[in-house]
Amino acid sequence: MVPLADVWRPGQAFTSDLKDQRVSLRGRFADDDLRVTRDDGSTWLVTPFVIGDHALLVVRGEGERAPVSDVTELDVVLEPSEPGGRALGPERDGVRTTDAISVPVLINDLPQRLYGGYGVALTSTGLPLVDPPEPDVSWTVGLRNLAYALQWWVFAAFAAFMWWRMASEQVAARDVIRNEPYMDRSE
Repeated sequence: MVPLADVWRPGQAFTSDLKDQRVSLRGRFADDDLRVTRDDGSTWLVTPFVIGDHALLVVRGEGERAPVSDVTELDVVLEPSEPGGRALGPERDGVRTTDAISVPVLINDLPQRLYGGYGVALTSTGLPLVDPPEPDVSWTVGLRNLAYALQWWVFAAFAAFMWWRMASEQVAARDVIRNEPYMDRSE
């Protein structure tokens, strides 16, 4: 695990190379628990993990509210902010609810300055851990890259063919003009 500060600084955008990156954090959990109801019916407990003057939203686990963990070192898998989502709903049992971990939506509802993504905890914080998402790797990625590389060879071959065709037509036209008998137009 690499420290978060080695790969991502506060205020920087979440880039594709950060997705699924495993990092270690040092800080403390804030008192603001969020309950995120997923499309599959599961419920995640998300809590801001304060690192300096910013906080990273961390999926602590699945289930209902648990006491704030006294964990100060935490390993997480970074994920980008989710699209959509709604603002935090009214407080129920000391926890506010939403339907997505969408940083642009939640940034106005939480007192901390947030990183542009979130982390899925790999270190136990008192709740059953959520399995981090599988990296988006498929066999078609390599096939697409190969097709893209071949496409440029096809373009190059087409350009060479067109050059040969235009050059041979020019030579043929010049030969026709040279071989035409001289016609005297004065008659």
